[in-house]
Amino acid sequence: MNPLAQDQDDLCVWRDHQSPDRSVIITSDKSADHLFVYDLQGRFVAIDPSAHCRGMWIFAMTFLSEIKKSIWWLLIKERTASNCDSIGLIAKTRELVAIDQGGIATGANYGGCLYRSSQDGRLYFFTTSKENGCEQIELTGK
Repeated sequence: MNPLAQDQDDLCVWRDHQSPDRSVIITSDKSADHLFVYDLQGRFVAIDPSAHCRGMWIFAMTFLSEIKKSIWWLLIKERTASNCDSIGLIAKTRELVAIDQGGIATGANYGGCLYRSSQDGRLYFFTTSKENGCEQIELTGK
């Protein structure tokens, strides 16, 4: 049990393909203003106290080979914020680390997803908003 948890609702699952028993569930907790990491049995593994999670969505997680082969990319976003934060999951330790501090300009939005092209391997973030409809942003890790 995690005594810091208050109101966890958004989540995503990272599956460790080499060691499935090391897979984790990452949740946002708007009231505690943190991201939490749990193993598949629900045991607390790690916390990211630097992430600000009020009104946040966890969009998706994908491998980010441009940064390091052992880091997986997790995008988080507050609905009214103008930027999207990148968080990395270190596969070996299952800890969360900041990749940037709001470095992906998106504007206010209502949702989004990640897509990796099967043609060229490029990674894209799609976001939706009332003002701009759907926007496509290429993510390069640079």
